[in-house]
Amino acid sequence: MQIYHYVVENELETFHYYFTYEISPKDIMRLAREAFVEKVSLVDVFPEPDIKKGHLTEPLRVITKIGKQMYLPEGLNVEIISKYRALFQNNDQAP
Repeated sequence: MQIYHYVVENELETFHYYFTYEISPKDIMRLAREAFVEKVSLVDVFPEPDIKKGHLTEPLRVITKIGKQMYLPEGLNVEIISKYRALFQNNDQAP
């Protein structure tokens, strides 16, 4: 099963998201607004091309295409495809 990994972070916090499908840049902005309660602005997006194949050693929370969260069971054979790291800053810190 293919799983897509995205990282959303600011200078204080880092959030890892796993999806059963590839998300758009618009969706990354939505994730940032939800993760960082205050208003943030995008600083940069870095591709992080990496693929890890194997069996899960613990349950993994993923978000499905219909927006529901589910847990994949330990032992499931997966291919985790890292896509992007999106860096944000709080709007009050912008120059």
